[in-house]
Parts: sequence; structure tokens; C-alpha cells
Amino acid sequence: MRLVRLLVALLVRTAATVSVLRPPAGGHFCPRHLHPSMTLPEPSESPNPSPLSALAASVASSEIVTAGGTCDAPLTRVERRRNVALAIAAPLAAAAVYFNQRANPVNPVALLARMEERSPSLRDALDSGRPTLVEFYAPWCTSCKESAASMMRIEKQYGDRVNFVVVNGDDERNAQLVRLFGVDGVPHLSLINEERKLQSTLIGAIPESVVRASIDALAAGQPAPTFGQSQMAVLRE
Repeated sequence: MRLVRLLVALLVRTAATVSVLRPPAGGHFCPRHLHPSMTLPEPSESPNPSPLSALAASVASSEIVTAGGTCDAPLTRVERRRNVALAIAAPLAAAAVYFNQRANPVNPVALLARMEERSPSLRDALDSGRPTLVEFYAPWCTSCKESAASMMRIEKQYGDRVNFVVVNGDDERNAQLVRLFGVDGVPHLSLINEERKLQSTLIGAIPESVVRASIDALAAGQPAPTFGQSQMAVLRE
């Protein structure tokens, strides 16, 4: 009986997961270039502009690297039918989820939330005099969850040289930051140098080696490395 209750509970959790693996109302996040109609805050003309104002001036001209990655788009009729079929097979799926969680107890969304909780504010990070990496994620983002553990390792390795600011882009309280950085694809990594200028942006399922190479350049005060499509394909293998 206990196992039955457990399977029912996991079935409910699985159904909830299917319902949230969709974008928020009004659009969806996909790896692509910044929206052409994006309006950034005007740079301050004062001799001592605010950190966010100075940063805004560099966003539009920064280098952007995108990757295919998994993208959750609005559901089509075929996808809805597929979800019905998945719901029929949910008891087996729920059991698989249960045993997978027993084998891999780390919840990637909870991991990202903890990283966000201990992150400094963007303003404090910019005032620190060190380079900063801003990571935007969403709880429903498959690629974000897949990269959570590697981003934790990266933060531990570079945390003494680079600030890490983790932001839930699906949280309305962070809407201003989402607009500032033109976030329309997650994972979205913005690398800001010591001069408070956005040096490069990585969008989508970027290989860990590319992220590390970009952070190495950022920490060393060097220009952002460039990666062609052929290089990206090799790095994913």
C-alpha cells in the first residue's frame, strides 16, 4: 500500500512537471540573438554613472555565442497527443523517476536556487572590481537543469576570481534584469569584465569547455574567445 501511495504521489509530480515544461504566458525562451526591438536604459551622462547604466551601454555591442540546445516552445497538437500518451504510461515513468532520484538525489532546480540565494546582487558584484558572470535560468529549462552541476563546479573553481550572480529569469521580481540583458534564451550567461562592460554572452546548451575558456579569458582580462560552428560541434562530442 505504501508503494501504491508513493507511485500516486510521483504520478502527480510527473503530471505537474509536464504542465510546467512550457514557457510563461506571452512568449517562450529559445536560444537566439537578442530581440531587435530591445530597448536598453540610456547611459548616464554624469561623470560617475551608475554601474547598471555603464553596463547597459555595452550590452548591445557584446559578442553573442548561441547553441542549439533544448528549447521549450508552445505545445502543438502533436505534442499534446504525445503528452496524453505519456500520461497513460505515467505509473511506469513515475517509478523510473523515483529510482532515478534515489540514485541521483541532487535536484538541479534546488541546486540552482541555492546558488541564486547565495549570489551577491548585481550592483555589489559590479562594485567589487572583479569580473562577473551572470547566469539566467528558468525552472522549466531542460538545458539549465542539465548544466546545473557543471556550473556549480565552475563556480567553486573560479569563485575567488570571478563573481557569480545566478538569476531566475522566470521570476517576475527579476524582470528588470531580464530586460537589461535582453534575455530571450536560457541558459543565458553574460560575462562582464572589470570595467563593467559586457564582454560576451553565451546562450543555450553551451559545452562546459566553452564556458571555461570564456571565463579564463574574462579572469585574465583578455578578449573573449571565438568559436565557429565546427568547433562547437567537436566540443559537444
